[in-house]
Amino acid sequence: MKTRSMLRRNLSARSLLFTASALLPIALPLTAQPNAGAADTSGSLASLLKDATGDQPFAASDLLVVFLAADPKIQEDAQAAVARVSREAPSIAQQKGAVAESAGTTTLAEKTGMAEFLNLAIEQGAITKTTSGTSYTLQTTPYLLLSKFGTQDVTTWQRSDLPRQIALSATFNQVSGSSDTNPSRNNLERAEAKYTYGQHSARDREFLARIRSSLGDRINPAAAKEARQLDAFWESVDHHVTDAHANTERSFREWRARQKKPIPLKALIDELHRELDPLRAQLNDQDQAKLQDVARSLDIEGQALQGASDFITAEAKKYVAEAHPEFSLAYAFQRDITPADFSDLKLLFSYKTASNYSVELNGEVMLNDRSTAANGTRLERLRGYAFEADLTMGKFANNLADFTAAAKLTRPTGDLRDERSVQAKLDLYLLRGVTVPVSLSYTNHTDDPTQPNRSQVRVNVGLSLDADALMGAAGKGASAPTP
Repeated sequence: MKTRSMLRRNLSARSLLFTASALLPIALPLTAQPNAGAADTSGSLASLLKDATGDQPFAASDLLVVFLAADPKIQEDAQAAVARVSREAPSIAQQKGAVAESAGTTTLAEKTGMAEFLNLAIEQGAITKTTSGTSYTLQTTPYLLLSKFGTQDVTTWQRSDLPRQIALSATFNQVSGSSDTNPSRNNLERAEAKYTYGQHSARDREFLARIRSSLGDRINPAAAKEARQLDAFWESVDHHVTDAHANTERSFREWRARQKKPIPLKALIDELHRELDPLRAQLNDQDQAKLQDVARSLDIEGQALQGASDFITAEAKKYVAEAHPEFSLAYAFQRDITPADFSDLKLLFSYKTASNYSVELNGEVMLNDRSTAANGTRLERLRGYAFEADLTMGKFANNLADFTAAAKLTRPTGDLRDERSVQAKLDLYLLRGVTVPVSLSYTNHTDDPTQPNRSQVRVNVGLSLDADALMGAAGKGASAPTP
């Protein structure tokens, strides 16, 4: 906090001076510039100024502004840049479609993670059911509404842990051969609520605290030197131009307070010319020499800022990718007309390794909602239990794919046989926010009691549309590259 306080104090007290220094090549005659290099390097700070005034969006590499900016508007823009980085593509530990109990699904083992806003999955086929179909799965969180569909994401994210950790999903099924295509009429197959803990984001408080504690040694020496040189310049000017420093800064602040935010860059430069051009004519040789010292210090500070920005970007990627566990607890209502609807309780564990692998280990208990089946057969309260496991490798091929090998064992009560299933699955990230899962699955028998010995092999294909990643792409603008 000491580092941040110092930086905030410097930025607040020197808001005009920092801006004026960034524009020294404009405010001074060409002969007064210390060298061409100083003019060029000041351009990086002028670019930062341009970002801050809203003339162009923040680049992902400008995450440093989150920790330096005293202006809340700048902080919001930089936080939005961090959010875009976090949403570039779905995580390999994110659940993208329906689970194995659904009649149309590409998934055997459920993942812990989920989308923050909205995900739509359309899948064809089935893994453990005899009657295949097409499933439509909608996934969302209460945070979608709390953030007003993402429009207030930046100001809401840090104080909304619980709404972001609760996922709600509904799967509707259209059975093959059926003429009923209305997903709202008796087609609800599964409704699930899931609580997840442990997902990593570059906006986590833990990460922000870690970065803040590391910035001082990278920025403070250069910032302190530039501040000393700037103070020496104004002290020299004030000796023969009375109250030049105070009057100029006060006038600029009053002008800035009257402007509608964000201030266009051209208007800001014009105002600086109006404030500084009369003063420039009164500078003596000593003032000019000290001003050159400021420009050189500004060059060093700019390099330190860029180095810190690069450091934060690298650390953010490292934090998101580092090994960490995730946990989920899920409750679902599953429709099943034979023999009965049931409740499904799942405890999910995921461990993401630093080498881009993810392991899932899940336990499941199924409880019948009725004591008798539709045909009058008496049912036990415990319907059965299951264990799932998978190993995901990815992403590879320039982040265009990941691969999962999964297995599931289901042990029903009564005289029914155990059900054993294995799967190989490939997720193809064709466009930002668009994922195509392709899976090859084998099960020793299906859930149809009339065909207890019939095994099957199936190829299932789906389509997932992730609103999180699409919002990240939209935030970067039309010129943003696609990973």
